[in-house]
Amino acid sequence: MPLAFLPQFHPDELLYSIVARYGRWGRLRTGRVNENLFGTKSIKFSYDLPLQIGRLADTVGADLPLTVSEIVRDHTLLPFHTALRERGEYDELARRMVAGENIQRTLKGTRAVLPWPDRLRYCPECDDVSRRLYGTPIWLRRHQLVTSLICLEHGGILLASDVDVTWGRDMTYRPASDHRGDAQAIAFPFSGEAMMRYRDITTYGHSMLGSQDHRDGWSPETDFKALARRKGFTQGMLTRGVPGLQSMLKTYPLPRTRAALIEEAETHATFTPRKLRWMFEEADRRGEVISLSKLLGRRLFIDRDLVRSEWKRYYEGSGRGETSGSTAG
Repeated sequence: MPLAFLPQFHPDELLYSIVARYGRWGRLRTGRVNENLFGTKSIKFSYDLPLQIGRLADTVGADLPLTVSEIVRDHTLLPFHTALRERGEYDELARRMVAGENIQRTLKGTRAVLPWPDRLRYCPECDDVSRRLYGTPIWLRRHQLVTSLICLEHGGILLASDVDVTWGRDMTYRPASDHRGDAQAIAFPFSGEAMMRYRDITTYGHSMLGSQDHRDGWSPETDFKALARRKGFTQGMLTRGVPGLQSMLKTYPLPRTRAALIEEAETHATFTPRKLRWMFEEADRRGEVISLSKLLGRRLFIDRDLVRSEWKRYYEGSGRGETSGSTAG
C-alpha cells in the first residue's frame, strides 16, 4: 500500500512521535503502520534508539524528507547515549543502528546499571507552543532524557505521561495529542535549591544531546567521579554495576567503622620497607643499582634512618652498593 502522506518532521521531535502521528491521522492499526513504514507488521519500536530507520528509508523512498543520518542525529537519542564515548564511536553505532543491529545493551546496559524513563515525558506549556506552531502537540526528544527533570524553556518540572516505553509494553503508538491520564511530576522536592540542581542536570543532558551538532566543539568538562559522589551514587549502585563486585565484597567485606579502618590502614613503618623493596627489585630487573646517596637526596621518605637500614639490608653481601655497576636515582 503506498503512503498517502508522511507527517512533517518537526524540530527535536522523536521519530516515535512522527510514526504515532502517521498512524493516528491515517486511522491505522499498529500492524498496518509497521507494514506501511517498515515493510513488516511485527516489530518492537524503541522510542529512543529505534532500529528500523534503514527499513523506513527503503520503504518510503523518495517520500522521506530527510536522510537517515539526519533522522538519527535529530530525531533519536543516539547523540545523548554516545556523547561521552570516543569521537569515532557515534558514526559506527549510527551505522549499526540504521542496519537494524541491536545496540541497546551496548549503549544502555541494564536497568541496574543505568536507569531510564518508564513513561514519555512532557511539558504542558511546550504542548501549547506545539499546538500554535504545528496544530498538534508532539513528543519532544529533549524531554525524554534520563537527565531531563525540568523544562528549560518554561521552568517547570516535567510530567510523566501514561505512555509506557518499557520493553515489555503493549506495542501501540500513542501520539502526544492523545488524552493523558495519571500525569505525575518526575522530580521532588520543589525547593529553590532543588530546582537549581535540576536545571544544572537538565542543561548538561541537553548539551550531551547536541554533541553531534558541533562535533569538533563538543567536549565534556566535568569531573564525573566527583559528580557521581555529589549526586549520591552509593555502594549499592556500584555493586549492581560492576560484575562480580557484590560476591567479592561478601567474601572480603570492607570495614565499615572508623576503628576498623584505622586497624586496616598500613602504617608508615610497614609501608616504607615494602615500597623500598619494590623499588630495589624493579631496579634489579633493569640491571641497575639504586644509589643510597641519590635515594636520600630525593627525599622520597621522611625516615632517613629507615631508608638507610632497608638499603643496607637489601644490598648487604651483594657486592653492589654505591660503587657497583650502573645506578638509578
